[in-house]
Amino acid sequence: MGQQKEHTLEESICKPLIGQQIGKPFFYYCKKDPTVEYLHLESIEDHIRLKDPERHKSKLLELLREDIRESEELSICIRHFNAVNKFLNIWA
Repeated sequence: MGQQKEHTLEESICKPLIGQQIGKPFFYYCKKDPTVEYLHLESIEDHIRLKDPERHKSKLLELLREDIRESEELSICIRHFNAVNKFLNIWA
């Protein structure tokens, strides 16, 4: 299996399912199981991967699909904004 490089929460594929405690700033928790918290990011990722993996996988895929849908909607809005801006600049 080999040693894995440490990574941040921002780099974690599980990021949508992981939160950080406000009162315990160095603790991570599982958004599907808020009582499950760990000090190390890898530990909460192991929980997500190993404890009821199908439920966690299903929620992760659902959240990723929402992110993609929101990104596509944002992209469409930006394209429309740019088109309108370009159109209006013709008369400027």
